[in-house]
Amino acid sequence: MRTPPGRRPAGVGFFYVRASAGVFEGLGADVETRFYDGLGHAITTDELVRIDELVGAVAGGSG
Repeated sequence: MRTPPGRRPAGVGFFYVRASAGVFEGLGADVETRFYDGLGHAITTDELVRIDELVGAVAGGSG
């Protein structure tokens, strides 16, 4: 059953985030889970910095 428009939660539930993290950990991934209260779908500076660090590490740079 689909949730009617306007009645959907602002974000993905904690249960699903933790379950997804568990799947990736089970596959051998290094998983870091962060929750930002009241943020909804906005992006924080903290997330952008972390993405820059991850891309830099994969690309062989300093981040």
